[in-house]
Amino acid sequence: MKDIIERKFFAVVRIVQNLPKPGLIQTPVNAKLQLYALYKQATEGPNTSPKPNFWNIVRKMKWSAWKQLQDLSKEEAMQFILMNLLPSSANLLQIMVPILSSVKLTKMM
Repeated sequence: MKDIIERKFFAVVRIVQNLPKPGLIQTPVNAKLQLYALYKQATEGPNTSPKPNFWNIVRKMKWSAWKQLQDLSKEEAMQFILMNLLPSSANLLQIMVPILSSVKLTKMM
């Protein structure tokens, strides 16, 4: 079960990371912070890094968001992203996996 969750999680991460940055849909800052914190918790576990200085606002916001999730396991963070923040990810994966697995990458000349 854990292996399936990890594979789905990293497939969704690859898809999201490859989306065009400037797009029609703008993600609110709070949602970006929550996704960042959940991603860090899912990939690295609890935040053990030192608290950033108060003048580095962005780093401090990211650090705080991640620190709040310290009691969440890596698997729970992955499941939370898959089930709550990206509810269409399961549908997207069901559509994309067969397509991607059938495509053979060829070098274009």
